[in-house]
Amino acid sequence: MEKKITAPQMFALEHNYLSIGQKCILNDESAGLLNTLLDKLAKLQWNNETERWRFWVSVPRGTIEDFDYADLHEREEYETDDEYEKAWKEWFPNDEYWYEITVAAANGYAVIVVNNSIVLNVDPNTESWNKKDYTDFLQFLIDEVDNIIKLLKDGSYAEKIKSSIPIEYRMGIIKRNALWSISPECMKHDLSDLTEQEIDCFINNVEQDKSVIDKTWRIQDLTAKIYYDACAVCYRAARLKGLEGKTAKEQYGRYADDRDGGLTTIEDTSVDAFEKWFNLSDSEKWKIQNPSHMWEICQGSSYTRIHLYVNKDDAGYYLGLAGGVHCRTEEIVRMYNALRKAGFPVRMFSHQLIAKAISGVDYIGIVPCTDTPSQYWYGGFPLKEVISFINLTDEVFSEEMIQRITEQAEWLEMSLLTQIDG
Repeated sequence: MEKKITAPQMFALEHNYLSIGQKCILNDESAGLLNTLLDKLAKLQWNNETERWRFWVSVPRGTIEDFDYADLHEREEYETDDEYEKAWKEWFPNDEYWYEITVAAANGYAVIVVNNSIVLNVDPNTESWNKKDYTDFLQFLIDEVDNIIKLLKDGSYAEKIKSSIPIEYRMGIIKRNALWSISPECMKHDLSDLTEQEIDCFINNVEQDKSVIDKTWRIQDLTAKIYYDACAVCYRAARLKGLEGKTAKEQYGRYADDRDGGLTTIEDTSVDAFEKWFNLSDSEKWKIQNPSHMWEICQGSSYTRIHLYVNKDDAGYYLGLAGGVHCRTEEIVRMYNALRKAGFPVRMFSHQLIAKAISGVDYIGIVPCTDTPSQYWYGGFPLKEVISFINLTDEVFSEEMIQRITEQAEWLEMSLLTQIDG
């Protein structure tokens, strides 16, 4: 059976306004097809789940008329038909494209995801005059599931998928130093301009953490000024700009998040003032200033911000440096080394993960070309100890590099649909 859906149409589905999760209601024909699809999927399971299924489908590039029909570009934008055809082939250079479909359904609710985009989000309680028509797409999925069931019955499904899915859609791992030997650009990205001496210093400092753990290295009389001084050590080590002529407190004001619970309102040089403020509860700090981003000495997103925590136990105060796992690694390495050299008792969060990464002895995850590598910073990769990720389709990799990576990588098993016994 000739497939009705082509790559431009799938692209349009992926990027429609429903991709932000907006709920919709289907017209009668589409609703009936959705029920048929769910009935067929009910005979299958994925990872022992019976209300969520994932499976692969492929579609052809299609014709230039499909590109036109998907309304991705107006013909009027191009002076000639040749230019328009060139744009079509640049958008869709391959003869075939693969997509991972996720379907989840329970209690009348149903969601269909194409790669990472929600295509349908059906809520039985939604009311709308604007009923959506997804008959072609749903019929396509029904046909694909029918074919999967047929292949499962004759025992050829797993082998067909494994042999058919292009390598750039697969998940795998490769030793970081192996990738560095293939792509010096990746090594430059990971290490920036860190020297061997800086790397060795960071790695060897793990032994010195014992003095912090054993409570033999502490600050007894901590003040806000001493904390600002520690922050200034970090800023200078990271080579941040705009430090010239500024005091340590002013540097803190330049880079830290000001939602710090009122730290900057207390007397800078008073031990008692710091201790009194430090011992306040969050609710008490809220009365002074928002404390939701305390100790954030470099503002940023979830994985670009850097924290320099203050901790206290019965032996005194000590610092905790956090950040640099996925990015800003060279900055965190220099900050940690500099704090140690300046005599501050400090522990480095995720020290071993970062030490392995800058030594090149950990693994880098290879993720499907349909995904953004940074999205795996938030989880989703099967191996939790992997902290860095690449796509084989990254423009930094030549065809020869991709071939070498493919040969040296370890490829993870794919999770496939199976039939429910009985």
